[in-house]
Amino acid sequence: MTAIVSVFIVEDDPLAVEAITVTIERWNDVFRVCGNAHNGMEGLEMILRIQPDIVITDIKMPVMDGLELIERLRKHGNASKIVILSAYRDFEYVRRALPFHCSNYLLKPITEEKLMDTLYAMINKSDATQKDESYLLKEIKKFCEDNYHKGITLENISDHVHLNKNYLSSFYRKKTGENLSDYLTGLRMEKAKELLASTNMKITQIAASLGYRTPSHSGKVFKDYTGITPEQYRER
Repeated sequence: MTAIVSVFIVEDDPLAVEAITVTIERWNDVFRVCGNAHNGMEGLEMILRIQPDIVITDIKMPVMDGLELIERLRKHGNASKIVILSAYRDFEYVRRALPFHCSNYLLKPITEEKLMDTLYAMINKSDATQKDESYLLKEIKKFCEDNYHKGITLENISDHVHLNKNYLSSFYRKKTGENLSDYLTGLRMEKAKELLASTNMKITQIAASLGYRTPSHSGKVFKDYTGITPEQYRER
């Protein structure tokens, strides 16, 4: 059975909302319109709550325009695919939208065929997207494995892979089911256990070698992770 792809529409023209909704619901059983909003501010709140697979948004709207909506969505870690609608052939909008991983830019008036071709093309790219995402995931993990001892943070990782910090965290959690910060902590704690068991290094030295500036913080993290203190772990 084909998974249903949820679509959210942000458009200040009620007739356009109705036309897009009718087209999507009439043409197929793959896509489902899960909601709509008439301006970016209203859309932001609803999209963050619903987390649709695809967002179709107009550019010029009252209260908050489409580009600001997209920027705020990405800052909140939203990973929905974006289709931009515009009545103007203004490629400055396209340029401004590029950093936020928008999938398509459609000029009004939009035919039913063009709309549905665009939506189907987006889901048919899933194999290529999965390969890209797999590569990104490997790059994130490799960077953490190579640099966890330097005290790296989420900001350092996001800079390395050129992604917004919130978007990076959301992407990693969605793909692995684990918080990126927890993965980083796990790398450090497993290394701490190894060093405690196999060396005579002082606990303060071990903490420093893992990128922790204060042994007390390292000790607290270790106890939260293992249930016992570093001293107790070494004495076992």
